[in-house]
Amino acid sequence: MGAFVAASALLIGGSVAANAAPFPIPEESAITITKWSQPVEPGENATGTVATMPTGAEPISGVVFTDYQVPISATAGTNAWQQEIAGMDTTATLTALGGAGFPDAAATHAFPATDLNGVTTWSNAPWGLYYVVEDATNASTSVAESTPFLIAVPMTDPDARDAWLDHIYVYPKNSKIDAEKSVNDSGAIQTGDNVTWTITSDVPRIENGVELIAAESFVITDALDPRLTYVSAVAEVIDSAGASIVGTDQLIAGDDYTVDGAGVSITFTTTGLVKLLTAASNDGQRVKVTLITSVDDATPDATTGTAIKNNATVVTNDSLPNEITATTNEAQTNWGVISFTKKSAAGGDLEGATFELYSSEADSVSDTATPLLTAQTSVANGGVSFNGVRTSDTVNGVVLSDPADYQVYWLRETVAPADHQLLAEPIAVLLMSDGNIYTFTPDTNGQPTLDAAAPAGVTGGALLTEILNVQNATGFVLPLTGGMGTVFLTIIVLAIVGSVVFIVRRRNEEAAH
Repeated sequence: MGAFVAASALLIGGSVAANAAPFPIPEESAITITKWSQPVEPGENATGTVATMPTGAEPISGVVFTDYQVPISATAGTNAWQQEIAGMDTTATLTALGGAGFPDAAATHAFPATDLNGVTTWSNAPWGLYYVVEDATNASTSVAESTPFLIAVPMTDPDARDAWLDHIYVYPKNSKIDAEKSVNDSGAIQTGDNVTWTITSDVPRIENGVELIAAESFVITDALDPRLTYVSAVAEVIDSAGASIVGTDQLIAGDDYTVDGAGVSITFTTTGLVKLLTAASNDGQRVKVTLITSVDDATPDATTGTAIKNNATVVTNDSLPNEITATTNEAQTNWGVISFTKKSAAGGDLEGATFELYSSEADSVSDTATPLLTAQTSVANGGVSFNGVRTSDTVNGVVLSDPADYQVYWLRETVAPADHQLLAEPIAVLLMSDGNIYTFTPDTNGQPTLDAAAPAGVTGGALLTEILNVQNATGFVLPLTGGMGTVFLTIIVLAIVGSVVFIVRRRNEEAAH
């Protein structure tokens, strides 16, 4: 049963049944409203008696209902009064309440917000006809507002038909949409790589009091972080196990939905809305959007730091009274910049040192491997910057607990600055999700090991701000051509040659004698 509860189901039940009930007519009754989500089956019309929650429905808390007593001209408690109530419908009620000015009419009563079981009660509603409206400011916008409905007090017991209900139960059921967002960045490591985002949403279950009907509109939007660039988006219907359904009820791009990549928004067409109605009739079926973006800038944001995050919004029946807006959780991927200053061991910044960045130790010592990012050369102030890479300690936006799973980056110096030696080996570094860069002591696999007391929580962890090069003057240097070293060597050679000549001549003289 949906938001509109037929007046005939909740009113006194007809003059014959009412006249058979005991007198006098009770002057008040309790009213309990239970708010449920709309299951696959619309359900039976309410009778005012206790009902069991249908399979697939769930209670909705935090909902406030306000009721307005409808003016009745006949004397309360009379047959004429009863018949006048029985002849009222929603249109006539609005007219009686002042037409277009109705929302400004003084409310008779406001129900407490529904509890965790979706229940709220007015324990002593005086006899009369009440127009019940769901408060538009309810906490959850992911649930459609109930269509206003009528409740008559008192009501004839629909089962016994010879008594009055001293407690009337009403069960407005409305479409509730939950939506989630997740990310997969495990295959992305450098700027330009693609990251996959998944948005999964319930399908709307809108009913007209008799059956489920198609929604008027259904739009999924995802405003991208400026560091991301749209690549593609595909929508599909999935079953309760998360698998794509097969057959003509599956969504077709262009026919059933359109994609605005600038937005990003996925808007369902009339045929797509009909397919969503079919999905609504199959328990567990949902809509899934696979959104692919590239990461084109890894510069940390002033507010979110290394996190590139946002949520998606799913809007059904936009700008209509039964609009439903569901907002997903935030999903994030973490990226940053590896930067440092090149300095001389003797002091001062060094210009002209060229570095390459690799994603593995093996590549960093290979002469044939392709660097992860384009080689960068230190500028006048010694600065070197690689923009950018995914942070070492996260996958899919989740911080890893084991350093052995961290992504390690390797810095290899390929050109030394003037008058300085090349670094003897690549340097292993970690770019952490807090934006800091650390060196560490790699294990035999080139990975960090846990040391909770050390910086970055890894063995040998140390904050990296600068890399030093040794000057030629402080290392081994070959002698200069034509210098004192050459003269000294020449003297030694001449001495040796002279000695050899002397010995040979001496032996020849001895042989002659």
